[in-house]
Amino acid sequence: MLTDCLVAAIQAIYVFHKIVVSISRPSSDSFSHHMSIFYSLASDALDFFTSYHVYIYSRSWPTISCFVMLLQFRMLLVSLAETIRKHVRHQRIVKHINDSYPEASKEDLLRQDSCTICWETMEKARRLPCGHIFHELCLRRWLQQDSSCAVCRTALSLHLSQIA
Repeated sequence: MLTDCLVAAIQAIYVFHKIVVSISRPSSDSFSHHMSIFYSLASDALDFFTSYHVYIYSRSWPTISCFVMLLQFRMLLVSLAETIRKHVRHQRIVKHINDSYPEASKEDLLRQDSCTICWETMEKARRLPCGHIFHELCLRRWLQQDSSCAVCRTALSLHLSQIA
């Protein structure tokens, strides 16, 4: 019961922070990402602790409930592994963007003043090899789904299968 209250409190704090960050710093994807990772890890850890506690103190080793609890452990470990995998993939995409795509010049920004993904005006952007420019945040979110340019579909050097 205590862990359920802790999970609910962590979730409330997470939602509150997400609202505050989206209002105060809408372009801060890094902070939002790390906050999401922390929430997932904390929630999974508390769920794991609860399941472990029930498993140890239930004294139901040879029953079907033991099997159900083992499935719960497996589900929590898979969730934890998925959270870590998403974080590693996100970090690799950020590194790839920073290493491979230079910031757009003032001339590029004058030629194309709005991002094709979000349609907002750009003050800073990244230029792809095909010449199209996007907000770094928009490009990051796009590359998590597809490894081609959002406009001309030119294949980029990013291979999602290698990053996953």
